[in-house]
Amino acid sequence: MDGQSQVTTDDAYSIGAVARLTGISTHALRIWERRYGTVVARRTETGRRIYSRRDVEKLSLLKLLVDHGFSIGQIANLSLDDLRERHGEVAEQLSTMQERNSELVLRVAALAGFSINRLRRHPVPDKIDLAVVESDYSRFRADVKRVQPDVIVLEFPVVDADALRRIADLRSITEARRFVVLFNFAHPQEAAELAAAKVELLRSPVTMESLVGLLLAGGTMAQPPRRPALSPSDSDPVLRVLEEDIPPRRFAEADLSAIVKRQSDIACECPAHLADLIQSLAAFEVYSEQCESRDEKDAALHRYLQGTAARARALMEEAMDTLVVEDRLLD
Repeated sequence: MDGQSQVTTDDAYSIGAVARLTGISTHALRIWERRYGTVVARRTETGRRIYSRRDVEKLSLLKLLVDHGFSIGQIANLSLDDLRERHGEVAEQLSTMQERNSELVLRVAALAGFSINRLRRHPVPDKIDLAVVESDYSRFRADVKRVQPDVIVLEFPVVDADALRRIADLRSITEARRFVVLFNFAHPQEAAELAAAKVELLRSPVTMESLVGLLLAGGTMAQPPRRPALSPSDSDPVLRVLEEDIPPRRFAEADLSAIVKRQSDIACECPAHLADLIQSLAAFEVYSEQCESRDEKDAALHRYLQGTAARARALMEEAMDTLVVEDRLLD
């Protein structure tokens, strides 16, 4: 048996066991521990991490709060009692919202991108009337003006100035009570403007359960995403600018959506997971390209990030090409 999956005693959990119990990946556990000091794992004689029951409870509470929109950096150092109290407040707030809206049927209009098109494979609860689902913005705008939905759901790979303009445009032609934005990446300034305007933010990838929960809860506690400040020391290596050309995309969003739709005819989930990776990497390319550059070194860093993401995306697209041919996922 893999040593990372064993539980050594009643109060000593391996990192693999903690990952299964909390829903946090082993990679994220290491990052949370090293970067945020969430818990301090003990070590066995052979150097393996082991965690106590209190560690598992704290990590479980942190995961639940992060899933409800809290930033790990804001809550990582709270005590176990404080986390229990914070989670109780969240649970009470959600319960109140759900009770208040238990008889409400929401009319929803969705400007669909890759994530929403994928979620359409799942049934929508009776409490939600999905009145408009459209990928073309001009047609979506006309439908919204005609239908006048309660909630408008918009999907943007990157929240930027264009996203703000579209939201302002839709607000000028509709009386929708709520706007929900699904996004992969967001520039701090635009994200702060959306939060100030009471736009609800939900980071992709999303599940149907998380989206429906947000819609029926009537609100979100999500905090606007923040880009961590970069403060390289003099000893850091100089980041080089990639000289290679950025490889062009081989699969547009429409292609990925079509692949996911066709994938439902076979048992394997790999095409859908691979499509998620490609879409996320492509969104990160755009985000890195649009990041403000404070100086030459910062510009080089973001060029490096963009190029690295593009090369990773190209590798994933090669893998997708193989799946498409083998499983005949595109006509």
